[in-house]
Amino acid sequence: MTLEEAIKETRAILAEPQEGFFKDSEITTWLNEGNKDFHNKKGINDIWTITIDSPTTEIPLDPAMFKINRLYYQSTAEANQTQIPSIEYQIFRSTIIFNTQHSPGTYICYGEKLPADITVTTSSFEIDDEFVHALPLYAAAMGFIKDNNPFYNVVFPYYLELKRRWEKKTLDPTDRVQIKLRKGW
Repeated sequence: MTLEEAIKETRAILAEPQEGFFKDSEITTWLNEGNKDFHNKKGINDIWTITIDSPTTEIPLDPAMFKINRLYYQSTAEANQTQIPSIEYQIFRSTIIFNTQHSPGTYICYGEKLPADITVTTSSFEIDDEFVHALPLYAAAMGFIKDNNPFYNVVFPYYLELKRRWEKKTLDPTDRVQIKLRKGW
């Protein structure tokens, strides 16, 4: 769904087919907020590569990245990659901080990022077709809040349900499920 289509769908829900009380720039802001909120637990998969020339304990990353799934190191002398165990590093404010000094070379990071804001009307949102209608629902809910319209209570639960389905569908099979045993088991 492009930004233009999302604005039209939002306007249809708000029952305002043309710009009036709700400005297109306002709706665009709400659509981008909704896109970030939708991806706040499960982001968009991405790969970052950075080459370091001197020994270091810190590596800067893309500020949009919020989760590292795997991190690999490739020395300048060898072609093979070595996975770095997650206990050897931490993420702090878009920086990987290593417990010990790491050698120069290339670091390949497989992780998740938040989507970038969309401002061009022909650009599309990075979201599955199955869940694309969640963004106009979010934007319409924000419009109803601005208008002090109680219809917010009708629209927003639909957005939350689509978000819940997305998070359930995109669960990482390597995530551990915590089981609490109670007395008597």
